Amino acid sequence: MKLKVLEYFIALAESKSINEAAQKLYIAQPTVSQVIAEIENEYGIRLFERLSRRLYITREGRQLLDYARHITALFEEME
Repeated sequence: MKLKVLEYFIALAESKSINEAAQKLYIAQPTVSQVIAEIENEYGIRLFERLSRRLYITREGRQLLDYARHITALFEEME
C-alpha cells in the first residue's frame, strides 16, 4: 500500500464525506471512492458503512486509521 493511499483514507475518515475529502486533497470524488474500494477489495474488509449518504467508520476502519496515522507520522518524522 502506498503512502498516498493512506493519506486519502485518513482524509476520508476525518471528514466522513467523500466530497470534503476530495476537496481537501484536491482530487476528484471518484478517485477517493476508487481508492477506498481498492483497499476494501484487497483486504476483504469494509472500512466504512454507508448510511443515508453519510459514512461511518467500521471497527476494521478504525484499526487501519490508527496504523495509517502512525505510518504517516513516522514518514513525516523521517523527512
